[in-house]
Amino acid sequence: MGQTGPSWLLCLLVAAMPGATALRAQTVCPDVDASVETDSPELAARVCAVVEEETESLAQCNLVVPLPLTIEVQPSLEQGCLGLYHCDTSLIELLDPASFAEAISDQGPFAAIPVEGYYDSIVAHELAHAAYDERNCPLESCLVNQEFIAYAMQVRSLSSEDRALFEAASPINPDEALSYLSEVMHAMAPQRFATAAWWHFARQQDPCGYVGSIVAGDVLLDRERP
Repeated sequence: MGQTGPSWLLCLLVAAMPGATALRAQTVCPDVDASVETDSPELAARVCAVVEEETESLAQCNLVVPLPLTIEVQPSLEQGCLGLYHCDTSLIELLDPASFAEAISDQGPFAAIPVEGYYDSIVAHELAHAAYDERNCPLESCLVNQEFIAYAMQVRSLSSEDRALFEAASPINPDEALSYLSEVMHAMAPQRFATAAWWHFARQQDPCGYVGSIVAGDVLLDRERP
């Protein structure tokens, strides 16, 4: 997940397999079929807790996270990303918290929320990528569908207090949300895309049913325009 400048929040999923990484301690999560590779037992427990909670929460929104999963905590990620889901694999990579804190100097409305809540929301974002992974996509790529779901689920995962802070910092008019959901907006102004994704999701009569329609292939945001 992204960096400052035009690529902010862009690096969310990649198709290539990761290269070899240094060996780290592996913690098997006690209540969900996942493991976390990090030298910090405290961080491993925290990530496991988020994975367990969000796996259940996403299922309530018609998103089934493929298990088992491996989550690797790294001191750096390619292209300055904050998190990466490797398509067609069971691997998610996250920045370690210290590197994460240094990397988020300019993160739009996410800068309004505490760093810990933001970090945990990255886990939710990558889990959403894993759950959707462009299923029922009739195009070469359904990037708008993919990123809409990931950002909406990321903001949904925040505490009500943090979500209120995020909403207050929103740079767009909620009534115009759909017009911001495009590949161009995601590339050039991803902070606007992120807030647009949340408002478009939240204003649906049945938000999780709407996500289910995307998963089923009945809604294709990559072709929709207001």
